[in-house]
Amino acid sequence: MSDKIINPNSSNPNFWDYKYNNNDDQWDIGAPTPIIVDWFKKNKSKKKIIIPGCGNGHDAIHLAKEGHDVYAVDFSINAINNL
Repeated sequence: MSDKIINPNSSNPNFWDYKYNNNDDQWDIGAPTPIIVDWFKKNKSKKKIIIPGCGNGHDAIHLAKEGHDVYAVDFSINAINNL
Protein backbone atom coordinates (compact mmCIF):
# COMPACT_ATOMS: atom_id res chain seq x y z
CA MET A 1 0.00 0.00 0.00
CA SER A 2 1.37 3.37 -1.01
CA ASP A 3 1.27 6.34 1.34
CA LYS A 4 1.08 8.68 -1.63
CA ILE A 5 -2.30 10.33 -2.09
CA ILE A 6 -3.11 11.09 -5.72
CA ASN A 7 -4.49 14.54 -4.91
CA PRO A 8 -4.44 15.83 -1.32
CA ASN A 9 -7.35 18.17 -2.07
CA SER A 10 -10.26 16.98 0.08
CA SER A 11 -12.79 18.40 -2.39
CA ASN A 12 -11.50 15.97 -5.03
CA PRO A 13 -13.31 12.60 -5.19
CA ASN A 14 -9.98 10.84 -5.87
CA PHE A 15 -8.78 11.88 -2.40
CA TRP A 16 -11.72 10.08 -0.77
CA ASP A 17 -11.63 7.09 -3.12
CA TYR A 18 -7.99 6.60 -2.14
CA LYS A 19 -8.92 6.62 1.55
CA TYR A 20 -11.69 4.02 1.13
CA ASN A 21 -9.58 1.85 -1.20
CA ASN A 22 -6.79 1.74 1.37
CA ASN A 23 -8.93 1.33 4.51
CA ASP A 24 -7.76 4.76 5.64
CA ASP A 25 -11.11 5.72 7.14
CA GLN A 26 -10.28 5.95 10.85
CA TRP A 27 -13.40 8.03 11.47
CA ASP A 28 -15.62 5.04 10.59
CA ILE A 29 -16.66 3.33 13.83
CA GLY A 30 -18.41 0.52 11.95
CA ALA A 31 -21.84 1.44 13.32
CA PRO A 32 -24.26 4.38 13.37
CA THR A 33 -23.02 7.46 15.22
CA PRO A 34 -24.18 7.07 18.86
CA ILE A 35 -25.37 10.67 19.23
CA ILE A 36 -27.50 10.35 16.09
CA VAL A 37 -29.05 7.11 17.34
CA ASP A 38 -29.76 8.73 20.73
CA TRP A 39 -31.24 11.92 19.26
CA PHE A 40 -33.63 10.03 17.00
CA LYS A 41 -34.72 7.78 19.88
CA LYS A 42 -35.82 10.94 21.72
CA ASN A 43 -37.39 12.59 18.66
CA LYS A 44 -39.76 10.03 17.23
CA SER A 45 -41.31 11.97 14.32
CA LYS A 46 -40.20 10.79 10.91
CA LYS A 47 -37.96 13.20 9.02
CA LYS A 48 -36.50 13.84 5.59
CA ILE A 49 -32.75 13.66 6.15
CA ILE A 50 -29.75 14.36 3.95
CA ILE A 51 -26.40 12.95 5.03
CA PRO A 52 -23.56 14.71 3.19
CA GLY A 53 -20.34 12.75 3.41
CA CYS A 54 -22.27 9.59 4.27
CA GLY A 55 -19.20 7.36 4.02
CA ASN A 56 -20.04 3.68 4.38
CA GLY A 57 -23.60 4.62 5.25
CA HIS A 58 -24.02 3.37 8.80
CA ASP A 59 -26.12 6.40 9.78
CA ALA A 60 -28.11 6.36 6.53
CA ILE A 61 -28.95 2.66 6.82
CA HIS A 62 -29.93 2.94 10.48
CA LEU A 63 -32.17 5.96 9.90
CA ALA A 64 -33.82 4.42 6.83
CA LYS A 65 -34.58 1.27 8.84
CA GLU A 66 -36.22 3.53 11.42
CA GLY A 67 -38.56 4.83 8.70
CA HIS A 68 -36.97 8.15 7.82
CA ASP A 69 -36.70 9.40 4.23
CA VAL A 70 -32.90 9.42 3.84
CA TYR A 71 -30.72 10.89 1.10
CA ALA A 72 -27.07 9.86 1.40
CA VAL A 73 -24.33 11.51 -0.68
CA ASP A 74 -20.56 11.27 -0.76
CA PHE A 75 -17.67 12.43 -2.97
CA SER A 76 -16.33 8.88 -3.07
CA ILE A 77 -17.93 6.37 -5.41
CA ASN A 78 -16.22 3.68 -3.30
CA ALA A 79 -18.06 4.85 -0.19
CA ILE A 80 -21.36 4.87 -2.08
CA ASN A 81 -20.67 1.37 -3.39
CA ASN A 82 -19.94 0.23 0.19
CA LEU A 83 -23.26 1.67 1.30
